[in-house]
Amino acid sequence: HFFISSSKHFLPALLDTFAEMRRRERWQSWLALCQSWRTKYAEPIQNDKYAYIDIYNFVSILNQETRWDENIVLGSSGSCANTFCQQWQVGAGQKIVFEPAIGAMGLGLPEAIAVALATKPERVILINGDGGFVMNMSELTLVRRYNLPIKMFVQNNGGYGSIKHMQSRNFG
Repeated sequence: HFFISSSKHFLPALLDTFAEMRRRERWQSWLALCQSWRTKYAEPIQNDKYAYIDIYNFVSILNQETRWDENIVLGSSGSCANTFCQQWQVGAGQKIVFEPAIGAMGLGLPEAIAVALATKPERVILINGDGGFVMNMSELTLVRRYNLPIKMFVQNNGGYGSIKHMQSRNFG
């Protein structure tokens, strides 16, 4: 549908519509369903070989365990970075290094090395996907050689998850 309206009339009507949606029973049932999913999927998924952890819970716990003065580096722009951005609560003084506009895989470890060399912090935390990690894992030699204080967490989603998703979406 197409309509033309003054914001003077449109915005109050839109706000009234949202208020009505909140009052409806469907809205409450939707919230209850979302809460049930949150509860259901917060537990580790068990199978014969591996125990998986919920990435949102992991990010929340890591968030609680970091200090206000730490540098956090997000590798690439895949699902681990997206989850981090949805869940992390940035503390006063924390610096987040993230290059989502570039969209290149493999930036995480080189960026963490650069942050460690440039700022000489007590600890740099790197959150990286397995696909991005594999692209530059040879840089671990620099981390070892210079004894850099990088704590690395690698999300294993089967490799190149964002590439798989894009190819499935665009090519079937």
